[in-house]
Amino acid sequence: MIKERTIHGKDDIGDGRVLAEFFAPWCSFCRAAEHILSDVEREFPETEFIKINTDECQDAAEAFGIRSLPTFILFEGGEERARAKGALNIAELRRMLRA
Repeated sequence: MIKERTIHGKDDIGDGRVLAEFFAPWCSFCRAAEHILSDVEREFPETEFIKINTDECQDAAEAFGIRSLPTFILFEGGEERARAKGALNIAELRRMLRA
C-alpha cells in the first residue's frame, strides 16, 4: 500500500529502495498516476512506494528541486538514482524501476 508521508529533506527518505511521488491533491496528472503506481507497486515488492504532498511539505519540495507535478524520484541507500517528471505511463515507470 502506498503511504503518504511527511518529510522535510533527504534524511527523512530512509536507506532502502524508495520511489517517492511528489504530488498535490489538486493535480489531475497526479490523480491519474494513482492506479499506475498501485499496479507497479505489486511488481516491485522490494521497493517502498511513498507519496509526498508538496502543499504540506513545501520544504521537501524545495530541498529536492520539485518544479513540476508529479515528480517521481527513485532513491537507493538514501541517494537519488533516477528522476522523472510529469504523467508517466506504466511502461516508463517500470523502466525507471528496473534501471
